[in-house]
Amino acid sequence: MSRNFRRGRGSRNQLGERNFYEAPQTYVDHDDRGERNNDRRGRNNTVRRVSFKPSGNGAGGRGKVSRAMQQLVRNHLNREEDEAMRGDTFDADLRTHIGNNNNNRNRTNRGRRSGSPLPRGAGNTHMRKKLVPSQTSWYEVRIPYGQKYEKEFVLRSIQQAISPQLFIPLYYKAAESCVTFYVEDFAAAEAIQKVDRKIETPDGRKMILMVRSNHPVFQVNDQLKERMKQAMVKRYNPATKALNLEKFHADPDLSDIFCALFRPQIILVAIDIIAEHIPELEALNLNDNKLYMLDHLRTMATKIPNIKILYMAKNRIPYINTLDSLKALKLVELNLEENPLKQRYEDQTIYVRYLASYGYG
Repeated sequence: MSRNFRRGRGSRNQLGERNFYEAPQTYVDHDDRGERNNDRRGRNNTVRRVSFKPSGNGAGGRGKVSRAMQQLVRNHLNREEDEAMRGDTFDADLRTHIGNNNNNRNRTNRGRRSGSPLPRGAGNTHMRKKLVPSQTSWYEVRIPYGQKYEKEFVLRSIQQAISPQLFIPLYYKAAESCVTFYVEDFAAAEAIQKVDRKIETPDGRKMILMVRSNHPVFQVNDQLKERMKQAMVKRYNPATKALNLEKFHADPDLSDIFCALFRPQIILVAIDIIAEHIPELEALNLNDNKLYMLDHLRTMATKIPNIKILYMAKNRIPYINTLDSLKALKLVELNLEENPLKQRYEDQTIYVRYLASYGYG
């Protein structure tokens, strides 16, 4: 049923509904033509027209593609790029690794203004984090799907690739999805990282070498304690009451387990073994064990009270006040050669004076 409506700007119809505009002519619904007419008062009456342009969804402005759509297109292009680069990876075996690269790229793109260029290096799927020296100088090398190849081939190939740099692989282990070993030299770890994807495998792939700062995992249990005790027995000299634990983690009898004395749990086990089996100990050599925290040595004053000589050269002891943990010991000789704390003093007389203030000299 047709009704007559009163015309006029801001007027209401008989049903109480407000007329926001009134079309002077009748158009077909899909007609997108617009007309602009002037009434007698000089105002413009614009005819609303249908638009088929994509909406900005209220977030990016009129006519712009939504951020979600941009992300979908970007992900599709990234997948195509990964397919094209598949010859430099382990094909389907590295889908998880490639997926992580895509996620990292997506995180990099977040927060960028729409239409802005990618940051330098953001599109590089093989960009690796720079390796920096660690406090303990232990580095983990992980080779995804390296268990497919013989241990001799893996190690020989790496050595040839980084030559003349040498490396000593420690705690080599082949798991279901990767090979892992450790090196305790920054130069060697850095050289291994630089040959990532440069070693060709027998099946035509490129060997992936992931290097990061990390030390081997360990668990303090009865088996570890027994192995440590056996290694310490052969290092003890009963005639001089001296125990040599220099570079203890490199002992041949401990080649398959991690017994680094810079780990507080390990050094505490060593102190307990000494207190139980050789309480008469008077001289202890802890040289070259990468010690940098000495708080866990406080118990030596009560558990090894007869100790008079302590060697801690070639470690990483940073400051003089780190020696506070040794004040309770009645030492007559303390060797701290080749530690950072000594290198901080250009005038060695000042270093000796500070050392004497702690009761050592």
